[in-house]
Amino acid sequence: FREKQSEGIARAQKAGVAIGRPTRKQDKRFHKVRDMYLAQEVTGQEAARLLGVAPSTFYRWLRQGGGNKKNARGGPTQQ
Repeated sequence: FREKQSEGIARAQKAGVAIGRPTRKQDKRFHKVRDMYLAQEVTGQEAARLLGVAPSTFYRWLRQGGGNKKNARGGPTQQ
């Protein structure tokens, strides 16, 4: 069973089929909430709650191009 499954997955990947859970798109309000976060008006937890996403999603959005104010709060950088 696993062998057939692996072969099917390999064929799908070769054909360019996306495997796994789709990523969540940034909320339209992200930039406004990001600015509030950078101005230290809200915490990361509060910002995530305002957007209805997990804190890890909010922080990932910041890292993935949350704008040119990236890491303005003085947190650790990841490269």
